[in-house]
Amino acid sequence: MVVKRLQWREVGELQDDFELEVGGTVNVLCPVGANVRVASILTENASKSTLLIQCKVYHDFEPEWIPDSVELKEGLEKLSDKEFRETYGDYYIAGCQKAYVCRMIVVCRVNEETVTSSHETEAKAFVENAFKGGMKFTDMEKTSSTFSLLNVVIDAHGCSVDPNKVFSVTEAKDQLDNLIAKATGAPRIALLYHYSTLQSSQLSPRLNVRLDMFKKAHTMRGMYAYLKACLLHPALAKFPGDVRKIQSTLTKFESQRKELVPILYDEQRTKTSLKKIDTLTQDLVTSKEKADSVMHRFTLISLVKEMNKDIVQCSFAENDHDMYRWTCGMTGGKKKAALKEYSLVLLESAGYKAYELEWWSPWTSGTGALRVILGSRSQETLSFLTKSSADCIRLPPIPNSPTNAAKLQKVGRKSLADTPQDPSAFTFCLGNHEPVLILGWSLSCFNWPSRKPDPVIEADHPHNFILSDHLNLLIDNLERARWHCKVTFVIKSSHNFPDLLQD
Repeated sequence: MVVKRLQWREVGELQDDFELEVGGTVNVLCPVGANVRVASILTENASKSTLLIQCKVYHDFEPEWIPDSVELKEGLEKLSDKEFRETYGDYYIAGCQKAYVCRMIVVCRVNEETVTSSHETEAKAFVENAFKGGMKFTDMEKTSSTFSLLNVVIDAHGCSVDPNKVFSVTEAKDQLDNLIAKATGAPRIALLYHYSTLQSSQLSPRLNVRLDMFKKAHTMRGMYAYLKACLLHPALAKFPGDVRKIQSTLTKFESQRKELVPILYDEQRTKTSLKKIDTLTQDLVTSKEKADSVMHRFTLISLVKEMNKDIVQCSFAENDHDMYRWTCGMTGGKKKAALKEYSLVLLESAGYKAYELEWWSPWTSGTGALRVILGSRSQETLSFLTKSSADCIRLPPIPNSPTNAAKLQKVGRKSLADTPQDPSAFTFCLGNHEPVLILGWSLSCFNWPSRKPDPVIEADHPHNFILSDHLNLLIDNLERARWHCKVTFVIKSSHNFPDLLQD
């Protein structure tokens, strides 16, 4: 029994090792089999608080062989090596080995926002102990208060199981025992013998190929298998154009794979294969980069969807109470390049690409005191939006504007008043621009009088405008101050995963 945590980052390994053991073989198609269901399970439970624990049980039966007296058909021994190989290849199936394998995928929900290594260790130990019979699933609540088991999906080969059924955790162990007891096995390994081992064969046991080309072809086969698995990922389903290009590359590989490792007796064929292998390798690399990019963007949106979307307030500077700062969502990208109106940034250690723009508001009027006396609060609306047309007010660049307390103290308070500003700069509008998805934002208030009540902001949106295509923040106009806003966003068209974006 093998127990491990199953994650999407292993998508390249999803081809079933029960169905295929490749070794050094290049010209063997890899089946996907039940991995469609595995991919579906991973997608439906793509949460930072969810663990998928895979428990696999397998058994090999004794090999079954054909008779030792087998011989070539009459006349085949007269064929040349080239003629024989082009028609029959080099190996025949001398036997096969049956086996069965049962794969249980247990969905565990951690009672905390994020899964830690200790959660993973505890869940794996419990699942292994339960399937080995050392503990009942019904004793789960007595065992751990940190996570709970939701359901179990069983995938089997060489056993009979309903492929569409999801089992409760209480019946999973009995189902496993019944499957194993009735397992008849299914062909797993083909046992190949070289034709030269037959007494009636004259085929040479030696096959001369270029080692460098074989290694390249083997690498290409790995990329092919990876791309086959990637097509199961839900992210690709939302980009049919990319899927068609990847499928075209896979079809091209399947049609040319027999020519990738030519036998050296054909010099011209070798030269042709060298050109084909270079072209096909580049096509596979391009397809892999595209698939990785789409899945990377899917993961980014998944993380933002699952993260805490509360507005967090903190002092901008410990000893300067006229500065305030609020953050929400995913912010703090590392700047990589300055573009025309915003910057390209990398988020977190995984290097998710996003964009950040920032701007200063005009001075608030500070005329809200009278409204407070009258029982209301004076507010301005600080907004960010995009339009497909060009009828938007563009803000001047602000490379010299202070963005933190240290810079503010260095350039002096006077720079706030001297910073170029547009009277409509409470709204930053990107004209002639695609719609965006906001990943996070931060808002800073400068020059707020220290003896006055703290400024207040509001965001009238269920998720505080995270994963929205615009931003509207109500800022306090009680005192005269300036506000600095930074918005982190991505282009919606390349991150449009409806299953993630819907509430």
